[in-house]
Amino acid sequence: MQVRRTGFVTEKAAKTEYGRFCRQRDARQPKPRLSDTVQDICEGWLLAREQELEPNTMYNYTLSE
Repeated sequence: MQVRRTGFVTEKAAKTEYGRFCRQRDARQPKPRLSDTVQDICEGWLLAREQELEPNTMYNYTLSE
């Protein structure tokens, strides 16, 4: 999505507005979780949904080893 604005008095004002739009764009994009392994993410997901899942599903999903 592009944003177009005009009417800035100075280049500095335009760059300030550009920086604000860039920060808004970056805040909407999820950041990669570099510190977690896939296994940690999956285990966290499974624990968060333990009450929603059937006992057999929980059992089968935890048989990763």
